Amino acid sequence: MISLDKIHKLGKDTESAVDEVMSNAYSPDSVKRSPLFTAMKAAKLLGISRPSLNKILSDNPYIEVTPQTSKNGSPSAPKFTLEQIQFIRELLLGHSINEIQNVNIEEFKKNKNHMQLKIPRNLDETRPFIISIANLKGGSTKSTVTILLSQFLAMKGYKVLTIDSDPQHTTTDYLGFIPAEGHPYDYTEENTLLNLYQNKQPLRPLKSYWENIDVVPTEISGYNAEFILPVHQFQEEGNFFALLDYALNHKEEEWELSALTDSNCPAYNPDNYDIVLIDTPPSYSYSSVNALFASDALVVPVPPEMPDIAATGVFFNNLFEILSQFQKFTGDTKSYEFISTIGTKMSQKESNRESFKLIRDIYGSNCIATPLFESKAIEVASKNMQSLYELQSYNNVNRNTVNSAMQNVDEVFDEVESLVLEAIDKQKNLELEA
Repeated sequence: MISLDKIHKLGKDTESAVDEVMSNAYSPDSVKRSPLFTAMKAAKLLGISRPSLNKILSDNPYIEVTPQTSKNGSPSAPKFTLEQIQFIRELLLGHSINEIQNVNIEEFKKNKNHMQLKIPRNLDETRPFIISIANLKGGSTKSTVTILLSQFLAMKGYKVLTIDSDPQHTTTDYLGFIPAEGHPYDYTEENTLLNLYQNKQPLRPLKSYWENIDVVPTEISGYNAEFILPVHQFQEEGNFFALLDYALNHKEEEWELSALTDSNCPAYNPDNYDIVLIDTPPSYSYSSVNALFASDALVVPVPPEMPDIAATGVFFNNLFEILSQFQKFTGDTKSYEFISTIGTKMSQKESNRESFKLIRDIYGSNCIATPLFESKAIEVASKNMQSLYELQSYNNVNRNTVNSAMQNVDEVFDEVESLVLEAIDKQKNLELEA
């Protein structure tokens, strides 16, 4: 017999084990910090050569770097935080490499626009580009793709808002947020989507430990949205599926859904972000429908097993039915700039290669050409509550394995980035023609 006491113990034992893993994953003060990057990697992220970076640093010694020491205590090549890389990137936005030596760094720090977008926006453009990472089946790596894509884009200088719409809160956890009072990355219900769905208040994102990524976190109470949204629809006029779309299109001063409540946390401003990524629940819930309706594009991870491929077909069939009903209900036609599947959890097994060929045959140009491979590096990082991009130590993982995994992930997301930029260019051209 399994008593209530035993069930309670199982829960507490699990909490203790998870707490131990998370305390090991975070720094000694229990706060996640982004990794350090070599000069070669920093130059690559900046889109310049290593000699050009060296020239920038030698011409202007006031630019901050992170000093390093070797095992014997002697100075070694400095490394760079993401914040330091972003600072150099913003310098380069307004100055050539030769001009930087004439810049007064202290004045630049005071006057620079910290929220300068990488993707220039016309005056009549009201919001960032929004992508939902979605599929029906759990375990399809939606959260993994969301986390890695967020970090990939942020490292390239995009201002990213990552919204965790899945109450399982995997993305929230991996991006360093803990709902514990006093923790540097604490959050409350006010910062989650539930504050929008329940109280009709603006989003209130939080700055993460990873430069250029802000987060709308979630917690298990996010499941309450599945009861709250249909009640709103029953009791009031309005579209329950369009709340997130409204929130992502409006500034606080434009808010008309309800009277604003006082808050010490700044409200979402669409002018602050290039791209929004939404990690959706593994179901057609009310909250996932909000995400799908708000999105400009969809990224759909597809693992190689046949049940996963079949579930993806169900996802697209259901999406067609839902959007068709919305069209009848609202008279508006919903479309996407692109929908791209990504083959995930791939290996070199013959069966996996055949599965990826099937995925490519089914989706054609709607499939990212490079599959996302399984890797020992990703596995080790995950066990330590880290993403692949955070894996700094090569303990138990061959350096070549880590580099190979990072190259694979970069290739996948290079394709996604290209699709985003093509879609934005297309939108701008259509606006010019109009």
